[in-house]
Amino acid sequence: MKAIARFLHWFSYIGIAPDSTHPDKKNIVLGNLAVFALTVTFSLFAVVLWQAGLGHVSALLLLVIGTFVVLTSFIYAGWYMTGRVLGITTQNINVFLLAVFLGYETRVIDFLIITTVIPLVLFNMSQKKWIAFCVSQNILLYAAYHLFKSQLEGYGIPEADQLLLYNLCIPVKFINILVAVFIIINKRTEEEQYLKNAVTELERVNEGLRQFAYVTSHDLKTPLRNISTYLQLLKRKNQLDSESVEMVDSAVKSVKQLNQLITDIFLYTTTDFKNEKDEWVDLSELLQQIKADTAAIFSEQHGQLLLPGQLPKIKMNATQALQVFSNLIGNAIKYNRSHAPIVKLSCLTDDQYHTFTITDNGIGIEEKYQHQIFELFKRLHTKEEYEGTGIGLAMCKKIIESHGGTIRVESTPGKGSSFIFTIPV
Repeated sequence: MKAIARFLHWFSYIGIAPDSTHPDKKNIVLGNLAVFALTVTFSLFAVVLWQAGLGHVSALLLLVIGTFVVLTSFIYAGWYMTGRVLGITTQNINVFLLAVFLGYETRVIDFLIITTVIPLVLFNMSQKKWIAFCVSQNILLYAAYHLFKSQLEGYGIPEADQLLLYNLCIPVKFINILVAVFIIINKRTEEEQYLKNAVTELERVNEGLRQFAYVTSHDLKTPLRNISTYLQLLKRKNQLDSESVEMVDSAVKSVKQLNQLITDIFLYTTTDFKNEKDEWVDLSELLQQIKADTAAIFSEQHGQLLLPGQLPKIKMNATQALQVFSNLIGNAIKYNRSHAPIVKLSCLTDDQYHTFTITDNGIGIEEKYQHQIFELFKRLHTKEEYEGTGIGLAMCKKIIESHGGTIRVESTPGKGSSFIFTIPV
């Protein structure tokens, strides 16, 4: 048994090293096992046919095996894709020819149906065009055989021999089906284990990144707080000229911006958007809260925040919903040079989505930048013109998409913008 196991291990890794990191390693090993199983099965079948006095049929079957093995040797030489496609194509043609020269009653043509599983074994599911190409051969040859059956009947062996072959083919078909099922189950099990390991490793890495982000955020903020404190002490305890005061104020402002940037990055990288606890959020209450929070800035700029009389409840994490609406409304008033800023929220609901539109009469966005503004750290203006870290819209996009929605912007420079986003009902 050990000798057989060693032989199977050696045969499995023909053309590929056991420690290889080649992406098709598993398919190559399964392909080798499939070739081995088919070769042994057909060889035994050929011996049985020889003993039954059907030497010419046995020779034809051995020729099929030889051709199949020769072409699949491309795989062993490292021509993995070429070997697989040629091997499967030759196998299909050989089965078709066997069915023609043996006769309809042998039902050898049924092997074309059984072997449709082989492309599923030898190719990754991402290689769909090659799977479709190979499977289509089986279907076309099977259909052609039945369409031209009457013209092909004269090429078969005597009917008595056909019935004998039919009975012999039954266990061979059964064995081939078992082999195919075993290989598919084995491949599926390996893929599931690979995905499980990948998920576990990804969770481990993400947890490490969260810890790193927390430690980094804490370690960076501490010296920033110290810098800000010492600068303000310096300003209070010393008689500075106007230029020095301006420099200190500028430095304090930069420290605050950096502190806010660290906070935003920490939130963006550590928030588990998909697994946060969702709840039914009453948007009427949420928007009234935002309206109260922004009342001072709207009053200062003589602006208006227009809300619809009735807003729906949405299934979403409450904190994330507040982030999305606060950020978009905040941007609408921030990027607005109008003497009377107007920010309007509207909502339409259908069977699938709530569609929200936040419209303003602000500075607008050029068309070429309308996709870029949702990228992380993408800013269209300097910090001197408008404060911000360039994370807000990226955060909104990530939150909305994690809930199955979309977000986009329609804008005309100088006339305003409309941010349109959807949340599933």
